[in-house]
Amino acid sequence: MGSHQLKLSDLDKIKKISLKNPIESCGLVCSEGVYELKNTAINPCCFFEVDPQEYFDIFISKKVLFFWHSHVFGSEKPSDCDVAASKEVNLPSLIYSSINNKFCFFNAELIKPVYFCI
Repeated sequence: MGSHQLKLSDLDKIKKISLKNPIESCGLVCSEGVYELKNTAINPCCFFEVDPQEYFDIFISKKVLFFWHSHVFGSEKPSDCDVAASKEVNLPSLIYSSINNKFCFFNAELIKPVYFCI
């Protein structure tokens, strides 16, 4: 993540977006702030998928630091799919659990998750 420090305001924004949606929310954190992406998954209550063009448009115009998404019905622990997705896009990930009100930050290459709450 370079010299960027995750701001409390970034976490607060992710939490607010996640809590207002009954489905998994997802997006990107860039050096310029938090971006929400539309969840296009067939079953968005349990999974997330993003429009490749929407992702690409942000990716080429901003400095993307990591991917984020929420777990509506589960813990903040990364699933096997979450780890695979993080590896695929080669970005660290942040998960927010709406049920537990906790975050998990992880890098799929290191697989050393950090759990925390605000």
